[in-house]
Amino acid sequence: MREVTRIMSSVEYWDLFNRNRVWVRNHHKRGNRIPDGLYHIVVHSWVMDYYGNFLILQRQKGRTDVTVRGRDRCGIL
Repeated sequence: MREVTRIMSSVEYWDLFNRNRVWVRNHHKRGNRIPDGLYHIVVHSWVMDYYGNFLILQRQKGRTDVTVRGRDRCGIL
């Protein structure tokens, strides 16, 4: 349980890129304003089976969502 608490309370940092996707700097703390002209990478994928059906979850009544998404974290790329 201690490990889970430590991970959940850890601070998330992002790498920042310019408009040409050239790495500019790292260690931008999530929640802080991203300077104008800089961006962080967000990935959003849809999972499709062999028959062309998309895998969609019903998170709660009347609310559906796709399953795979995320952001580039500092030093991952």
